[in-house]
Amino acid sequence: MKSKPETIDLSLLTPIYEKFVANPLFKFVPRWIPANIITIISHLCVILATIIAILITAGFFKFWLLVPILILCYLTGDIFDGKQARRTKTCSKLGEFLDHFLDIFVVGFLASIIFVIYGIIDPLFIAVFFGMAFLPLFGFHHEQYMTKTIFFEKLSAFEGVIVFIVFIVLGFIEPTKQFLINTTIMHFSLIEIILIAIAIGGVYATKRNLDRIGAKGNRGFLVYLLLTGITVFFASKLLPFAAVMFIMTAYCGGTIGRLHIAYILDHKEPIPDFIFPAFLIIAFFINIPGLAIVAISIIYQVVNILLSFFSGFIPLKKYWVWVNPGEDEYLDVYTV
Repeated sequence: MKSKPETIDLSLLTPIYEKFVANPLFKFVPRWIPANIITIISHLCVILATIIAILITAGFFKFWLLVPILILCYLTGDIFDGKQARRTKTCSKLGEFLDHFLDIFVVGFLASIIFVIYGIIDPLFIAVFFGMAFLPLFGFHHEQYMTKTIFFEKLSAFEGVIVFIVFIVLGFIEPTKQFLINTTIMHFSLIEIILIAIAIGGVYATKRNLDRIGAKGNRGFLVYLLLTGITVFFASKLLPFAAVMFIMTAYCGGTIGRLHIAYILDHKEPIPDFIFPAFLIIAFFINIPGLAIVAISIIYQVVNILLSFFSGFIPLKKYWVWVNPGEDEYLDVYTV
């Protein structure tokens, strides 16, 4: 049986939110709802928030407050699932896999909402930001894989989501949106400068991950960095801005997801996907039609994510429960 990983949580805002928001609300969560169901519902809130944001910017929907509300539901659910698993004694590797695997893609959805709201459509800027935004996630999971320790910085994922919520709200308020768009410094809008600063902060967090890992982690990081850099450059040259957001989320998220699965299942560290960057290079030099590149890229990434997900879910599916055990039962499933 595997022991639970050591967790070091220095987050500044998580304890406050948990004390004043999550804990009071958790009293209303029925005991019979499995933690994994809470995990799935909370992540569906992020997807729904993204769809609604797109509909709002297209003029098909007006109630913009629903977007930050749904993201707050995700944040709250992300706390609820762990609390529910501990309360019902159903903590498991399956729960850890689902929670962290799905969390990996959240940054892509939230960044997409920001870019859609503020009308940022430069493919290169989008690709570079997404590549940098996923770096701290790779650093987090790489450190977890190498050291078997989950380390949350003072400014971690929770704080990042709160920052995204703030700028999402400001983007729906027309005066602040126009101020952030029209105020320019060196040809960059203020919102773009803020996004660059956020991305640079993520790079610093990644450096701290690597410092804690030591030299043994350099090889895996450099390979990921090289292949992601290739994907950033050629995706920005070949794909429209909307496709770039999806492809960068899928490529980076899928690569990090496979690293997380390797940690969960005690497998050898996976090599980042080199097939897709190679495809982009070939497509660039032999002039494949743009629509074909988009279609192939999307299909490839969707299939890749599904294969990755089920490669982690299938070995652990026996620990899935539809209804939690009763209070007198104990379900020991923290094992593979």
